[in-house]
Amino acid sequence: FVLGWLPTLVAVRTLSAVAMAIAAAALYVLVLRRAGVAPAVLSALLFSSLPSVTRFAQEARPTALLVAFVVLSWLAWDSWLRPVSGGWQASVPGAIRYLIALAGTALVSLFGLFQWPAQVLADLVGGPRGSRIRRALQTVVVMIASLVLVGVLVIFAALQGTGPGTPRRIGLDTLYANLVKAVVVDQFNPAMILLLVLASPAVVVSVLTVGFFARYRGLARVATVWAVVPLILGVVIAVLRPNMLQARYWVPVTAPLAILSALGILVLVEGVAYLVTRMTTGPVLSASPDRSAAVVRAEAPTRLAWLAAATLFSLIIGGYLVSTSPVQTQIRQESGHGVCMSPMLAELDLIL
Repeated sequence: FVLGWLPTLVAVRTLSAVAMAIAAAALYVLVLRRAGVAPAVLSALLFSSLPSVTRFAQEARPTALLVAFVVLSWLAWDSWLRPVSGGWQASVPGAIRYLIALAGTALVSLFGLFQWPAQVLADLVGGPRGSRIRRALQTVVVMIASLVLVGVLVIFAALQGTGPGTPRRIGLDTLYANLVKAVVVDQFNPAMILLLVLASPAVVVSVLTVGFFARYRGLARVATVWAVVPLILGVVIAVLRPNMLQARYWVPVTAPLAILSALGILVLVEGVAYLVTRMTTGPVLSASPDRSAAVVRAEAPTRLAWLAAATLFSLIIGGYLVSTSPVQTQIRQESGHGVCMSPMLAELDLIL
């Protein structure tokens, strides 16, 4: 109705495209708050370039809307100024935004509820020391309030499920194939392996207590919890209700995976720059009175380190683009989804 002035084919895809754009923008703001500009830009670009994001940004399904509400809920969770004794008034607007975002995740899809326990756990592992339990309790209170608002609709939706309900054993290969489809669409595409490899350094950083990359630790912990908890719950549901093992239900994992991959790239690039600097910089002694030789000796490793870092970054991004390019090309074709809807929608245009 809102986009009735557009051709049907354009209108049904515009809503999903706008939702994914909102998700990318919210992801940028979230990472910017936590880690700065470089991780934010890289996370948003990786997220926007994922094949599944491209696919569901042009489908007439609520998947893109679910992703948008999920990212918005995490942004609201992170930006909410938590109340302290005697200062709860300033926290009310943030709590309302968080409540609305939580309600949106539940109304769009029941799988959005899997984000709720992840956010409570993120409070316990990623919040400021000394206030983690208090933050988790405050999060639970807002979740209860949100559930009161949409609880009836959530229960109704849960009772309307169809399909076989007999639990069955699901192999790891099946689960991995579903994850690959949810992220890079093509289960044989090597980009998934590359993303997991890139995310690994960020996961390692998330469990470290000290180190050169401590500034990324808080965000890495939050993103790890964000990715792992909903996936585990999705696997449990898939075992209990096999018909629920659908790639589109796992698409929200693309956001934390993009964050972890971006952080992993930065960890690798900065780590290489640091190692090159350490290996090429030694004690500098200058016989010249003005110490000009020392200056020349000290600047060379810095340039070499930047060159090594830029080369590694180019190789990683180049490999990612090369691996995802065939899938992106296929998705952008008229029949890229396996079903060409344009004839049917053209007839619908005539009717309307």
